[in-house]
Amino acid sequence: MSQNNKTTYKEITLPVLPLRGLVGFPAVQMNIEIARQSSLKAFTAAATMHDAKIILLTQRDISVEEPEEQDLYKTGVLAEIKHVVKNPHGTLSVVFEGISRVKINSITSSSGFLLAEAVIKNETKLGVISPTIEALMHEIKNHLSELKDIHPSFTEEMRISAEAITDPGYLADFVASSAVIDYKNKQTVLEASMHKTRLEKLLIALEEEAMLLECEHSIQMQVREKI
Repeated sequence: MSQNNKTTYKEITLPVLPLRGLVGFPAVQMNIEIARQSSLKAFTAAATMHDAKIILLTQRDISVEEPEEQDLYKTGVLAEIKHVVKNPHGTLSVVFEGISRVKINSITSSSGFLLAEAVIKNETKLGVISPTIEALMHEIKNHLSELKDIHPSFTEEMRISAEAITDPGYLADFVASSAVIDYKNKQTVLEASMHKTRLEKLLIALEEEAMLLECEHSIQMQVREKI
């Protein structure tokens, strides 16, 4: 019996919402404030003409104000608009829920926003979980128990939610979205299609960031002692 996840593909054309310092994941909700005019136009097109579907793509460089195709990563997430709040100053606070990974084929500018031709990468779970993947999942969950005391935003509730996840792909996506800080590390996890590779990249990111957080925590404690 196979122990690998199988991927099926479907072509789509949808508006693109560029993200600065954020990465979307399948089956994970995220709240995004939309302020750029091009992004507002992309959101409106998605809401009115594309059944509330949009592609979330992360910028390589967060300082780029009006990104073009070369400024965006090639792997993103197909997402659905779940909730919208209009803010007094003209921006929108929008809750998106990721549906599936997408691979970008091309991006063009249309009516003042970006439009992408992409391929949806739907995962089909096959077979049983291998001992190697089980071990990786166990190691990741152990890291989360240690991380919650030094992480600035990872809560005990998030740790409990992660502990209950039995699907390896979703565990990697959930933990990357909630516990990984650097958006480039998040993107690395998003780009991994195979579960084993995804878990391995996540574990590396968690270990690297935990070392930095521990150093910062130690420095903060030393400063407090001196005060």
